[in-house]
Amino acid sequence: MRNATSVLLATVSLACLVAYVFVSTGAIDRDSLPVWGTKPLLMPALLAWLHARLRGRRVAEVRTAGIYAALVLCGAGDVCLIRPGTFLLGAAAFGLAHLCYVGSLLRLRHVRAALASWEILGLLALVAYAYLVAALVKDRLESAKQIAFAAYGAFVLATAASAFVRFVARGDRSSATILAGAALFLQSDSLIAVRVATLPLPLGPFAVMATYVAGQFLIARGVATTPDATEPGTGGILPGHERSRSSAG
Repeated sequence: MRNATSVLLATVSLACLVAYVFVSTGAIDRDSLPVWGTKPLLMPALLAWLHARLRGRRVAEVRTAGIYAALVLCGAGDVCLIRPGTFLLGAAAFGLAHLCYVGSLLRLRHVRAALASWEILGLLALVAYAYLVAALVKDRLESAKQIAFAAYGAFVLATAASAFVRFVARGDRSSATILAGAALFLQSDSLIAVRVATLPLPLGPFAVMATYVAGQFLIARGVATTPDATEPGTGGILPGHERSRSSAG
């Protein structure tokens, strides 16, 4: 089962990326058959891949039902972004998906642990990045789109910030993988904003899709490699990491 879902995910992802190379060069349209035959299958294939690796496991400080819901919503968003005239519906689906990611990955104790650490200042990098993207696209967007992009930008930044706070609090490899995925997801959406603002972006559709596929996979892989949940009452944050923080105090 695990091997089958890996082959399925790799095949669908590669086929979709190849299709978007042709979209980027103008050889085919973004709503052509090769796109319809691959992009809507991305999130179902990733969901099957993740489910085969979790197999009912209860992983530490992750609400897996919320992760599954996020992937379903992203799949719906993928379909909406193919169809002309349904961009806002797609953005709404992705916005809900980001809320699911935040609710699934972040805990109050993560916030408390991160706030007690100087590493929390790393969030300023996200603020600076958001400021840069907004400065680039703001004057090139219609008023209605400015509001929509600002609202959606808050959602995608929330996912990236949540992943960063989780990493600061836990400090394990799985949290680092989730953070890398969230960062790529943020970059993919930033590239969409640049394209909607009609700024030149060579191979734009391919760049958007490549960062999106990689980001979603890394988030799912981070969830799949998260250690099993600890005994009730231990809090779930890795004890060794916490001891090292206390001693560094």
